Parts: sequence; structure tokens; C-alpha cells
Amino acid sequence: MGNLIPFPVLTQRANLKLLREHGPAAESVLFGIAGFLEDKRINQTASPDQDYWRRLWEHWWQLRSQFEHLILRDDLWHFGMTRPNNHPHRRLGALAELVHRWKEFRMLSPRLDSVGKWIRRLSHPFWDYHFSLASGPATRPVHLLGDGRVNDILANVIQPILVAGDHADWDFYMKVRAESDNRRLTVVCKRLFGETDHCRKHLRFLYQQQGLLQIFEDFCLADTTDCAACRFPELVETFKTAGQW
Repeated sequence: MGNLIPFPVLTQRANLKLLREHGPAAESVLFGIAGFLEDKRINQTASPDQDYWRRLWEHWWQLRSQFEHLILRDDLWHFGMTRPNNHPHRRLGALAELVHRWKEFRMLSPRLDSVGKWIRRLSHPFWDYHFSLASGPATRPVHLLGDGRVNDILANVIQPILVAGDHADWDFYMKVRAESDNRRLTVVCKRLFGETDHCRKHLRFLYQQQGLLQIFEDFCLADTTDCAACRFPELVETFKTAGQW
């Protein structure tokens, strides 16, 4: 939640077309425009992997003047209260690997299970063992993208693309188990169901969570009266009366 601004801005400034045009330098461009290669704390200390750090700078020092006006300010990024697997450095590492294998991704069959399996197999020689550019190596490899993140991608990116292309994979989508919980789900469940135990059956599958999160976005965020003037119950009743529920 703390990096909702810099990530979208970064994807606008370092879009897929730009990254693909720079081929082997794409990863350097991505980390450079993000501002992470400008981090004085990392530059002034020994990197845990000098070879990887050197490869990033090998391209960036030649391109920096071209993209200097696009570099994000370091105060836009938030690193506190972030799970190691969700560290912005690591998330960019996963994005860089996806860009590197984009042609392969484009050739996948339009099925959620196929795409999910492919994403789960993504691997990177540095990010399989590190959580940030400055962190020491992990004792064993860590999935570049965890199941929760993969499910988010399937639900919010891949499935909408399949729907738009008339390849909706609803059978598989309805079977995807939910892997994680968050504060927004806690809020909307408490408001809709009251008791926490009662709402557990509505959180088992990804499609259930996505529906509850949509309710949160459309109604909970827009209502400052703590449910007193919420229009959701009225809307539900309208659908029931019209036979659309």
C-alpha cells in the first residue's frame, strides 16, 4: 500500500516498449529510472554481489544522461513495514525477468493454469537469493513471486486480458484458492458479516476475495458514516427485486 504512487509512475516512464528496445540494458534502465542505483547508502557500502551491481551500472552509466529527467525521487519510495518478499527492489527484479522473457510469455496458451505455472517458475540468479540490493544472500532459494502475488496477477491482470480476448477461464478461476488476507478484507468482512468466524467461508477462494475487495473499493471507501448511510444494502435489495441476484 505504501508504494501505490511510485510503481505506476515507474511503469509509465519505463514502459514495456522502452525496456524491450534496450534489450540487455532493460534491467539497468528499470532500476536506474526507479532511482535505486542512485541510492548513496548502497553506493557507499560494499554490495553483497559486486558482479550483479557492476552489470547494472555497466549499462546505466552510459544511459543515465538520457534518462536523468525521468529518475524518481528517493522520497517517493517507502521501505518500512514491508515484507521481505515484497521489497520494491525485489519486485522490480521480478518485473525485469518478466520483461526479459516477454516473447516466451506471449507464446503461452490463453489459460490461467498455464500462465500461473509459468509465472511460478520465474527465476533470477540474484533475486532468487536476495530480498533487496543491499541484503545478504538467503540460505536457500526463494520463489521470485509467491503464490499470493501470482494469484493477484492472475485475478487482476491475466483474467481481465483473457475476458477481453474472449478467452475467459472461469472454470479454473473459480477454483483458485486464496493465499493471503489483508486489512481491507478484514474491514469489509466485519461490516458485512460481523463475526470474524462467520466470514471465513467467504474468504476461501480468490474470486470471493476479489468480490469483497470490490465492495470495499466501491462502498467502504466512499462511506464515511461507518455504514449508517451505505447504499450497498439498498443496491442488493434492488437486484433481488429485479430477479438479478
